[in-house]
Formats: sequence, C-alpha cells, structure tokens
Amino acid sequence: VLFGHSLAQPYFEAEQRATVMRRGLWFDESEAAANILDFANLRPELQRNLFIVIALLAAGPAIGLIIVALIMFTGFGRLISMQKSQIARANKDERDLKTREKFVVASSLEGELTANKSKVEAFVSIYKELLRDMRNPNKVPKYQQTGDIVHEKPALVRMVYDANINKLEMLGPSLAGLLSKLYAEVETNPKYTSLEPDVPLKDAEAKVESIIIDAEKMIPHMDKILSGLTVIARGKS
Repeated sequence: VLFGHSLAQPYFEAEQRATVMRRGLWFDESEAAANILDFANLRPELQRNLFIVIALLAAGPAIGLIIVALIMFTGFGRLISMQKSQIARANKDERDLKTREKFVVASSLEGELTANKSKVEAFVSIYKELLRDMRNPNKVPKYQQTGDIVHEKPALVRMVYDANINKLEMLGPSLAGLLSKLYAEVETNPKYTSLEPDVPLKDAEAKVESIIIDAEKMIPHMDKILSGLTVIARGKS
C-alpha cells in the first residue's frame, strides 16, 4: 500500500528496527522467555513474574533456615522437658527405693533387738534367782557344792546389725548413734567366770549382782531404740 509513497521509506526503516529489536509483531515470546538474561526485552508482566521468582529463590534459603531453627528450637524444648521429667522420675524412684530400704532395715533391726531384749530379761531373771539362792540362809549355794559357772553378759545376736552397719545413717544420726553404742556391748559368745566352792559367799554374791546390774542397764537403751525403730518401721517417719 505504501510502496512508492513518500512515507514508505521511513515505514520500512521502522519495520526493520522493530524486527531487529523484536518488538511489536516480531516479538518472540518463547525465545525471550528462554533467554533469562534478556530481561530488558521481556514484557512488563514477565519481568514482574521473573523478579518475583528470583526474589523467592533468594529468600528461600533464609526462610528454610528460619524453619529449621524453629524446628530445632521446638525439638530442643521437648528434649529438655523430657530430660527434666526423666530426672524427676529417677529422683523419685531413688527416694522411694531409699525409703523402702529404710523400712526394711528398721524392721529387721526391730526384730533382732526385740529378740535380744527378751534374752536379756530372761538372763536377768535367771541370775536374780541365782542371787536369791546364794542369799538364802536355809540353803547351801550350788557353787559351794559342785562349783558353778556364770557368764559376764547375756549371749545375744547381732547378725542384722553387722549386715546393715553401713546403712545405719539412713535411720538418722541419733538412732544410729544409740545402736552403735548398744551393740558395742553386745556379744554372741561372752566370757564366763568359774565360781569354785572355796570362793567366799560375799564375793560370789557381789559378782552375780554386778552381772545383773550391767545386764539391766541394757534394757532402757533397748526400749529407747525400739521406740525409734517402731516409728520408722510403721511408716510414720
């Protein structure tokens, strides 16, 4: 239409420039999209989309790190909470174990000490009877007839105490001290003294009386200790 017209040449030149610049009808959308570096030749909407994609790609690692940090922080929080719960449960189990062990030790010592107290009381009764016979003016003492043997102390047991001596502190310092002091006097095989027929009666009486007094002194200490052990064994302390 423009061939031979005065405006034909300027039109052709503009057409050639548009072709080279790939603008207007000569814009190749697929080729421009494939060449990302050719950003200036992209249409405005594609430029905006490409800018958004680049921005997301740039921000992606930072967002990922934030997400990972949040997950790790949450995980560490749960881990710390679990560890605290496990420690608390372990401490409770340990306390319960020590409490049960304390009850067992107290109950065992209570049984042994009760048996020992009965032996002491029987020992005292026997030797008091012996002393009465010696002091009976109408009766010749047995030792003056055939001789006799008297034990210095009652024969007691100490198996439970010896087996738990390293656990006494769990009963408390006061009770542990009383037990240690008492069992220092406890003998399973005490010494004995022979009373020959020629021993003066007064000396024999004094000897037996001294044995009785020493044995009787053990009973109040046993009662005091038994009282403390009973409180623990019954779960009141």
